[in-house]
Amino acid sequence: MAKQHDSTRWLRWSSDDWAFFHFRSTVASYLAWPFRSAFGAIGREGFGVITYHRVCEPVAGYSIPTCSVTPATFRRQLLGLRRRGYQAWPLSRCVEMHRRGEAIPRNVFVIVFDDGYENVYTQAWPILRQLEMPATIFLATGYLDSDDPMPFDDWPGADKANLASDTWRCLTSSQCDEMRTSGLIELGSHTHTHQDFRNRASEFREDMTSSLELLSRRFGVETIAFALPYGFLCPGMMKVMRELSLACCLTCQGQLVRAQDDPIFWGRFGADRYDTAGTLSAKLDGWYSAIQNGWRKVRGRPFGSIVYSDGMSEMAPTQQRCQNASSR
Repeated sequence: MAKQHDSTRWLRWSSDDWAFFHFRSTVASYLAWPFRSAFGAIGREGFGVITYHRVCEPVAGYSIPTCSVTPATFRRQLLGLRRRGYQAWPLSRCVEMHRRGEAIPRNVFVIVFDDGYENVYTQAWPILRQLEMPATIFLATGYLDSDDPMPFDDWPGADKANLASDTWRCLTSSQCDEMRTSGLIELGSHTHTHQDFRNRASEFREDMTSSLELLSRRFGVETIAFALPYGFLCPGMMKVMRELSLACCLTCQGQLVRAQDDPIFWGRFGADRYDTAGTLSAKLDGWYSAIQNGWRKVRGRPFGSIVYSDGMSEMAPTQQRCQNASSR
C-alpha cells in the first residue's frame, strides 16, 4: 500500500515551489526528447492538450509571475510545433469527434488557458490571431471584471499599483466577448471561485451551477468544458460533473487523450518558460507520459492516479477509480 501523504500541500505552495515543479516537469520533457527524436510518436492515436496560465514579461524587482511564459516564448513554442507538423484544433471539435467515435489525427493538439488572466487578451490573443490558432480559456467566473487580484494568486506582485495590471488582473466580460466572437476563442469553466472542493460535493455543485449559468447568460455558451482547479478530484465531485453534463473535464494528469478515455477525466500537459517546441513535442508524442508513468511505477504510484481527500490519491489506477465513482 502506498504511504499516506499530505494531499493539500499544493495549496500552500509558493511561486518558487511552483517554479521548481515546472522545472522538474521540463527536465522530464528533456529526458523524453531524445526518444521522440529517435523513434517518433508512441502509438497511432491520441491528441494532447497544452495548458498555459499567464503570458507576460518578468517584472523587475519581483519573482517571475507564477505559471508564466513570455510572449516571445509563447510564440516560439507554437511556431515550433507548427513547423513540426502539429495542428491546433478547437477543444470543442475534439470533444465532438471523440463523442462520435471518429479518429482524431495524431498531430492534433489543443491550446488552453487556466484562470483567465487579462494578459491572455493583451499578450496571447494577438499571437493566436496572427498564427490563426484556436484556444479555450477556462475562466474562474466569479472574478470576471474585478479590479482586485484573484484570491488564489500567490504572486507577490499582484495588486501592486506600479505594475502592469494585466499580469495579475482577471479578464473583463467585454474582452471575453470580443475574443469569443472572433471564432478563435472558446470559453469554459474553471469553477466560479477556484477552490479545493474535495469532500464538499454540494458546495461544488452550487459553485459550478453559478459558473455555468454565468457562461450561458453572459456569453451564450451552452456546451461547456471544465478544467479542475489544482487538479483535485473526489468521487462526489465526479458524480456532480456527470450530472451537469459537462462536455469534458481536464485534470492535471500528464497524459494524451485517447479514444477509450472517459471525457470526464481527460489528461493534459503544462507548458512553461523552460519548454521548447522540442520538449512540447515529446509530451504530445507520448514519451513524456511514458517516462512519467515509469517513474510512478518505480515509486509505487499507479498510472493515472487521482488526488483524493482521504489520502488515497495514488493507491488505485484512474480507470478503476472512475468506474467506482460512476457506480456510486
